[in-house]
Amino acid sequence: MLDERKLSILYAIINSYILCAEPVGSRTISKQYDLGVSSATIRNEMSDLEGLGYLVKAHSSSGRIPSDKAYRHYVNYLLNELFLEKALEKTEISILLDKDFDAIESLIMNSAKVLSDITKYTALAIVSRQTDIVLKKLQLVDLTPVTLVLLIVYDNEDVKHHTMYLDEPIKSSSINILNNYINSKLVGKKLSEVPDKIDELISKGEGEYSKYLLYLKNIFVSQIDEMNQTQIIYDGVANIFNYPEYKDIDKAREFVDFLEAREGLADAIMDDDKEGLKISIGEENKLELLTELSIVSSIYGLSDNIHGRIGIIGPKRMDYSAVIMTILSLTEALESLSNRE
Repeated sequence: MLDERKLSILYAIINSYILCAEPVGSRTISKQYDLGVSSATIRNEMSDLEGLGYLVKAHSSSGRIPSDKAYRHYVNYLLNELFLEKALEKTEISILLDKDFDAIESLIMNSAKVLSDITKYTALAIVSRQTDIVLKKLQLVDLTPVTLVLLIVYDNEDVKHHTMYLDEPIKSSSINILNNYINSKLVGKKLSEVPDKIDELISKGEGEYSKYLLYLKNIFVSQIDEMNQTQIIYDGVANIFNYPEYKDIDKAREFVDFLEAREGLADAIMDDDKEGLKISIGEENKLELLTELSIVSSIYGLSDNIHGRIGIIGPKRMDYSAVIMTILSLTEALESLSNRE
């Protein structure tokens, strides 16, 4: 348990390092922060904090830098304090998000851009689509005797259309019968259940419909695959070059290549959907390339069965207070705008 003096010195060191990205010495703390103790006392306390694992001695300096343990302690303190404060005005962020907003996808992309612009870090949004939506209506429309369009209406009012190219012509009267049949058998089913239901219908040997049911099954399997693909949206990737930690061009390039590859990142961030606001610091991140970074993200849920996380990736010495409040405000505004549609 850290006493009040050690906490004051630790938080002063963290704040100084966030601002300057330089190892912090006792003289710096003594001059910049009125803690009511001498430089020698601060030096002794810093030594104790190092022994407790909260500070790390820089290689070429007498100063110290915060450890992952220190950042975690600091963030936990902030979380207790910040929820007592007023968040950024939701209306202010809503105005920024509303620009050029014409669909849910563009709203999410614009959210990442707004978040990056405000925080000056790299923003990302993870987008997942649920497959437990329910079929509300199916409609086959003939374009030509061998070309049909399947319109799918879901219970969330989302509408999808798919083109079917037949091996042989179909009569208009047969299309009407087929529409009645597939609506009676498939409407009310969850999307994830439809392929198995179609297999069941085919196994019953209703021959005149079987060849068309196979077309439909392929469409629904493709629809499920599409929805199960997690999308990752980035904005402000170049922001990382503005921080001293990434002045090494090879290190910066490695970070950019990692983001562009996207491999494993969605799983690393979405591994615990129950945790609303999630803050992973340094070694807390599962992927090795993220152990020198922090990720702050929040769950969002939109009205048309789209959900995910939105947040930022940046140096461990990021301004956690500003980042947390911005993300919470943006998430609230994002959900409010999506519900308006």
